Amino acid sequence: MSKQSVSMEKTMGLTEAIAYLEELVTSLKVGRIEVTEGEKRVILCPPSMLDVEVEAKVKKDKQKFALELSWKSQNECTGACEKTGTCNCEPPVDETL
Repeated sequence: MSKQSVSMEKTMGLTEAIAYLEELVTSLKVGRIEVTEGEKRVILCPPSMLDVEVEAKVKKDKQKFALELSWKSQNECTGACEKTGTCNCEPPVDETL
């Protein structure tokens, strides 16, 4: 799989930031994270086990909260998202619901 990267850094209102994070959580629940900035797009397929890192800092007049999720690519997913935009590792849809 070729290297892909998308970075997004901007100032948002609290309500907008909450909505952005909620969209990420919703997509994470179905096994797919899509990050888009302008023409760039990266689709990630996280497995059931993730490395989670949380950092909180308070310095004089600045506070910071950082959340990092990382994982090793699963063999069956390698390249699928990049080529098709669809993860072949997404959980199967239960059509009985």
